Amino acid sequence: MIRKSMMTVAVVVILVMGCHVASASIMTYKGIGLHSKVTLHAAGSPADGCRVSAGQYLISYEGTDYASYCVDIYHYAGSGEVTELPIESLNNGDLVAFLFETYSEDVQDNIDAAALGVAIWEVIFETSDNFDVTDGYLSITGNEAVAQAANDLLSTLPDSYQTQWDMLVLHSDCKQDMIIPGSPIPEPATLMILNLGAVGLIIRRRRRMKIG
Repeated sequence: MIRKSMMTVAVVVILVMGCHVASASIMTYKGIGLHSKVTLHAAGSPADGCRVSAGQYLISYEGTDYASYCVDIYHYAGSGEVTELPIESLNNGDLVAFLFETYSEDVQDNIDAAALGVAIWEVIFETSDNFDVTDGYLSITGNEAVAQAANDLLSTLPDSYQTQWDMLVLHSDCKQDMIIPGSPIPEPATLMILNLGAVGLIIRRRRRMKIG
């Protein structure tokens, strides 16, 4: 009975420690990268009718700097605690992944960056089936070059998409959420080879233990 009670206490301690380790990490906001101003329209958003910066948000997370993109029009940029969420947690997360993975590395100037940022907002927050940044629930005015470039990106959207980068959403309750790329996801054949290697390593270790 005493041994069982001690085991129960140990399990509780481990769970508590595990929860502590899994607590939120800090995302540090370091300013705006390539960007362009647009007037955002989205009823109910604090940015509705405001002139905002669309494009890259420079952040630091767990020792790495990122030129990230905002996926939250209901808060303002800033530093704070964040929790990691999968890209699938976003509305049309697969399309967000497509846009980011396909175009973020090709961004050359302010228009490119702003167009990608606006296109990402569009696929997340638009309430109709028609993705057009000049019409619908979410739209922009005051920057025709960005609007045209964003719609050009949206015209390439696939019916569905599987992320290749294991992307993450850095979610905050009071600051803008950002997306960052993760590690490239191995192709099925590569993953199978890695798994076989891991199994072989376990078998070799067990054989050594028996010999010893």
